Formats: sequence, C-alpha cells, structure tokens
Amino acid sequence: MNRGRIFRVAPANTAYKVPNHDFTTLEGAIKAIESPNVSVRYHAWNKIRSLGQSAEVALAKMYETTANPRMKARALWLLSKLGNGSQYVEKALDDTNPDIRITAIRAARQITAKGVLPLSFENLNKVAADPDPQVRREVALAIRHNTDDLAADSWAQLASRHDGQDRWYLEALGVSADGQWDKFYASWLKMAGSNPIATAKGRDIVWRARTSATVPLLASLAADKNVSLQNRLRYFRAFDFNPGATEKSNALLDIMKANTDTEITKLCLRHLDPGFVKTSPIAQESLKKLLDATFGTSEYMELVQRFEPTTESKRLLQVAAEKPMHKEGSDAAAQLLKMNQAPLLWATINGKDVAKAQSVITSLRSTGNNQSLDMLKSVALDAKRPKSLRIEASRALGGSMVGEDLVLSLLKEGKFTGDFKVAAVQGVSGAWRKAVRKEAATYLDAMPTKTGKKLPPISELAMLSGNATNGQKVFANYCAVCHQVNGEGADFGPKLSEIGSKLGKDGQYMAIVYPSAGVSFGYEGFEVKMKDGSSVIGIVSSKTETDLILKFPGGTTQNYKMSQVVSMKKMDESLMTAGLHEAMPQQDLVDLVEYLSNLKRK
Repeated sequence: MNRGRIFRVAPANTAYKVPNHDFTTLEGAIKAIESPNVSVRYHAWNKIRSLGQSAEVALAKMYETTANPRMKARALWLLSKLGNGSQYVEKALDDTNPDIRITAIRAARQITAKGVLPLSFENLNKVAADPDPQVRREVALAIRHNTDDLAADSWAQLASRHDGQDRWYLEALGVSADGQWDKFYASWLKMAGSNPIATAKGRDIVWRARTSATVPLLASLAADKNVSLQNRLRYFRAFDFNPGATEKSNALLDIMKANTDTEITKLCLRHLDPGFVKTSPIAQESLKKLLDATFGTSEYMELVQRFEPTTESKRLLQVAAEKPMHKEGSDAAAQLLKMNQAPLLWATINGKDVAKAQSVITSLRSTGNNQSLDMLKSVALDAKRPKSLRIEASRALGGSMVGEDLVLSLLKEGKFTGDFKVAAVQGVSGAWRKAVRKEAATYLDAMPTKTGKKLPPISELAMLSGNATNGQKVFANYCAVCHQVNGEGADFGPKLSEIGSKLGKDGQYMAIVYPSAGVSFGYEGFEVKMKDGSSVIGIVSSKTETDLILKFPGGTTQNYKMSQVVSMKKMDESLMTAGLHEAMPQQDLVDLVEYLSNLKRK
C-alpha cells in the first residue's frame, strides 16, 4: 500500500490536541490507562503490570471511586492479574452493574486457566441465575468445553432461563454445548418437564441442539400440520445439522409417507441424504414424481444434481438441447458429463440435426472442465463438420477461465483461421481478465476504438461537469449488470445508491479507471478449481464446511459442494471489468460520473 488516510477524532468544535502521558510513574500510568487511545493504554498497562503487587492500592482506589464503569472494568482486569486477584473477581460478581459482572466472569476464566478457581460451585450457580441475560450469556461461554458435571447442570439452568426471544442468548447456549450436546441436552431434558416443546423456548433449544436425541421432537415439530409450513421450515433445516444420520433419515421418510403435500415431499427430499434415497424404494418413488412435476425447471436441476438419478440422462439431454442460453441448459450438460454420459452428448453432436447439435455445444460453453473443453476443441478444429457447428464450438471454448487460456494457446499456434478465428476471439471478448481480451484481439485486424485519443489526467476530468440524465442511461448500459442503485440493477458489486456521499469525482474516476486499486471488503474475487478440471471465478456469497455459493456478474449464484473443490485462490485483481472507460466516449464517462456524484445519502 502506498496510499491511505489517518484520521484524528475529536468532539465537535474541539481543537485537536495530543496529550502528553507520563509512563514512568504509577500515578501517570493510572491516569493513562483511562485514555481512549489503544497504544497509550498499552504502555500504561505494561507499566502497571511491571509494578506487580505494589500497584494494588492505587488500582483498588480507582476501582472503588471511579464513576465510569468502563474505567472500573479496566481497574478490575488489572487487579485480577495480581496474586490475590481472585478475591477482587469474586467480589465483582456481586456488583450492581452487569458489565462489571461480565468483566469478572471473563477475568475468572483466565484465572481458572492458571489453577485458581474463583468460579466455585456456589459462584457458578449464582451467576447462572443472574437476572441479566447478557451476564448469563457470558456464563454460557465460560463453561464451553468444561467436562465437569457441574457445567452440564449450569447449562441446563441457563437453558431453562431462555425466554424464547433472545436469538443471541440461544446462540450462546449453542456455542457453550459444543462437543457435549448429548450430556448437556440430557441435563436440560430432566428440567424441561414431560413436554419440552410446549413453549417457544423449549422449541428453540430442540432446534439449536446438535444431538440425535432431538430427532423425535424435531420430527414432531416439522410434521405439525397445525402450524404453518413457513414456521416449520426451521425444523426441516435443523435436520441438516443433526449428527444422527440414520435417525433423521428415517424420521424424514416417516414425515414424507404421512403427507401428500408436494411441498413437504420437496422439503423431505432436500434434507435426506442422497445415499439413503438410493436405498429407499419409497424415497425413490417420491423423487420420481417430483422430477416429473418439475421437469425443465431450476428446481428439477437441483434435484438431479443432488441425487444423480441415472434414469434422467435422456431428459437432461433434452434440457441441454432446448435451453442452451439458460442456466438450466449449461447445468444439464455439466451434469451429463458428471454422470459419465458423454457418449449421449456425442451422439447428438454427431447427429443429423445440426441445430440441436449446436444447442448442445452452446450448453457446454460454461462447463469448463477438461472433458467439455476436449469436446469443444475437437468440434472446432474438425474441418469435416458443418461450418455453423465449428463456429459455435470456437466461440464456446472461451466460456470459462480454463477455456480462455486454451483459446489463447490455439490462437498462438495458428489453429484458428478466418471466421473461426473471429468466433474464438469473440468468445473471450467478455473475459474479466483484460490481458486475455487484449492478447486475443491482437490476432484480428486492427479495429477502430470508441475514442481516438487518451483520457486527460483524472485531476482534469474531475473538474468537468456532465449531464446526469445521460449519465443514468450510461449507467444502465454499462454498470447495471453488476451494480444496484435504489434497488434497480444486478446485485453483484457494491451498491451505489449513496456513492456520491462516499467518494468525490476524483475517487469515482479512480474506481472506474483503476478498479483493482481498491477492492471493497466482501467483493473480492476468488478462483475456484474443481476436481473435474474446471475453474470458476466469482464472489463468495456463502461458504461452510460442506457447501460453497458463488455469485457471478449479473447477480446469478451457483451452489457447489466443497468436496468437489480442489483449491480457492483470492484474486489480486478486481472482478470489475478493467478498461470500461475505453469502451465509451469521454463525454459519456463524464456524464456517468456526474450521475454517480448526485447519488447521495438522504
């Protein structure tokens, strides 16, 4: 980094002043520990800690006399580090301020790690019954991974005091029980009564628990027809996080057998393990009915991708041939290759119906694995095939990142000529990597650009005034495919509804001309390589241990299984198209920035 900003913050109408601190004396350090400046507090902390027990009197005085609870907490934290620190911690557990009690619990955790135990049985029960939910949340976190029976009993008390509304309290309970759900949940059941799910708080505990012991109650909640399906969705989702594979699969199957509702069937299948579905005739029959009802839709493709039924090969081919310009078409082609059905694709490509063959070629465009690229390359370079089919294959080769590199290699080797060369270059004209577009273009005869001259310096551009009305049209043509303004446009890049309040004109020109100079947090691009040899580039929308969701330009998303991912590499360059300003007249660029500058916080 060679650019940046340093901010000094002060109250309104207050002159900036940097105070001098004396870190050589206890009195100076005590005063400095109250500073809002982290580095100042660091030096003060080190000085006070170095004095050890001799600092106790001054710290105790600060703790007893200060009216500021934040300063009181700082004094308590330092006192807890002394040899008799547990005494101060135990006393603070009775403080009237819940923040001080929270500080005491956190300090106790560190003291406990050193062999001292200020959180005795009596103290732990006392704080577990604290009237403040924030304090009880802190207690829950404090007993995480504590294997004593006392911890399980305390957790059960904490769980019984959940009010059924505090989402953060519930999550603290979940974090606390990590690795000990069977034990903690069993302790809670003893206190929960004969019907643990009669109350909202009981249903919350069962929903959040991660033990196979909850499966019967989860199934009861998910199958309750007296409750709207919308309010039952969370219980179906909870099955995905439950470790009891056999128990939950049988429970979902029982729910599916007891219902004729298509939506319930969909939910049960979505949460059933694919391996279990293959062994269950009842689940297989339900899956077949659902595939028939959803054929050709995105939902149909999701089911096929999840369960991979071999009986769907011919229908997948139909989707690939009928929807070449839609996501369903490309997904169908990719799924056929995954299911080792390349011969079925080849039969269509080699068939007499050239239009159908061309549609299948188009559907293979974005697959990007080695098998699909070999197929496209073979067709593109086969002089015996129809020209229209070869042209489409030449264009489709550049539909993936690996394919882009292959196109450049074939162009360099002189494998493409005439119209096939033009098609191959067109196929990579939308590549996000400017270097790819630029190199590919060198293999064609020079073509005129939108502007015949270079842009003036950004400092000069920022002084120009434009037409915001025309700038809005320019935005719709060039930018709306990735950015939103007031809800309109694609949800891919940062939203620009208030960009005029965040960046001046110079900053906006910089963002357009040099998009990689500053990539917004959360919008970094990642190159993801798959086991089948394909590579995709997008923004990580969601990532768990099992699933990955990538977002692509235009706002579309795609789900992947982490088991199929070989590597994920953060890109150095922005996914925003570099050289966008080169594709428009200078005046349009000025008008665009004028429009963006008027988008301000209301």
